Amino acid sequence: MKKSIWFLLMLLIYGCFGRFNCELTTQKFDLNKPFEESLDFSFCNFNPNHFQLHISGELEGDILLLENYKFSGNGKIDTLITSDYYANEFIFNYRPIGEVKGDLEFKISLH
Repeated sequence: MKKSIWFLLMLLIYGCFGRFNCELTTQKFDLNKPFEESLDFSFCNFNPNHFQLHISGELEGDILLLENYKFSGNGKIDTLITSDYYANEFIFNYRPIGEVKGDLEFKISLH
């Protein structure tokens, strides 16, 4: 019985603290110009298996992120992109499609 309680306690602690992620924010840039930034996550000291890209702020217009994700906005935006990813360097790229207005923040985390 004591071993079962000890095992459950360790499982709970791992569930709360054992999942490590590492987050970086892109630099601010002009939303009407294409932008690319290489983000180095090697300081995290682990092998990632997926990324999360959190986009928040205001957007009016159409944009393309990471060459595959198209967004159309007309006001506030708060969305999350998640996908498999296995490298310590993340290439963030952004391309406006026509005129774009707003203020966006892009946070990338590796897990």
